[in-house]
Amino acid sequence: MKLVNNNYLVVTVNKVSPQEPILRLDLTPHLIYKKQNDTATSIRNNEANRFYFRMKDFQKGSLLSDNNSLKTDAYQAQIKVIEKVIAQGQKENRVAQRENQEDKQLIKKIEAMLKYDSTKSAETHKAQIENYQDNIKQNKAKILSNEQQIKDLQKQLST
Repeated sequence: MKLVNNNYLVVTVNKVSPQEPILRLDLTPHLIYKKQNDTATSIRNNEANRFYFRMKDFQKGSLLSDNNSLKTDAYQAQIKVIEKVIAQGQKENRVAQRENQEDKQLIKKIEAMLKYDSTKSAETHKAQIENYQDNIKQNKAKILSNEQQIKDLQKQLST
């Protein structure tokens, strides 16, 4: 957002993603000039659109949010997309943690069996243990990656 000649506020609204071309502003009734073509198709296809608003509309206070930033559908949609990614990461972490618990229990069972089994099947059981341990390592790496992404996105939401 920037002020032009103390009369107009220029707002550039970026697409959230190609799948979610949400560019309609809550402030459309106050819109006095839209620089680019007005058709819905052109709005969906443009990376960004510029909108001009009369400053007197903003001085009424009705067009400003609590933190003095412009309320737009695109901004809200961006927040929703970030929240969805965070929720997906948290869900993946829960699944990975559950798999780790199951793998640890299986390892304990196999180790208990190995105490009483000295035959050739013991080698198979040891290979299974290694496989489960590899799964646990992969899940831990996935959890760490998701947690970092979640932290980054939450930081982005708080700004």
